[in-house]
Amino acid sequence: THLSNRRAFIERSEFEFQRAMRTPGSPLSCIMLDIDHFKHINDTHGHPAGDAVLVQIARILMDGARPYDEVGRYGGEEFVILLPATPLDQAGRVAERLRSQIEAGRINTNGTTLQVTASLGVAACHPAKDTNSINDLLQAADTALYQAKRGGRNRAVIATR
Repeated sequence: THLSNRRAFIERSEFEFQRAMRTPGSPLSCIMLDIDHFKHINDTHGHPAGDAVLVQIARILMDGARPYDEVGRYGGEEFVILLPATPLDQAGRVAERLRSQIEAGRINTNGTTLQVTASLGVAACHPAKDTNSINDLLQAADTALYQAKRGGRNRAVIATR
């Protein structure tokens, strides 16, 4: 995917988190994304098809990122984007745009055309509301992601913390 792995993402994100905490009024948001029904893709179409999906999603995320955003692969079919200087409402719009692009995309593999969707969780730093580390920010985005999945998938949910 040519993206940062989880460890590298967290290391780089820690720097941005500390900068946001030192700079009043400097928002920092995070989007966590999970490909819907990814296991089914692998089980039905094989792991090469799953790999093609991962590469396509990574490309969409990188194309949609600014040069100073950090995009990483967080786990199997989970991705994460750190958005410095981005308030929560704007991050929500970015998440919805990415969700829509993923849904509209088509992946051709082994003579089959796949359409995938993703669920996204969006959160922002709120030092007064117990966001004291990059892990707190990631946890808030992850909680919103699971709300998106429980709400029917293929949606972006903004954390209400």
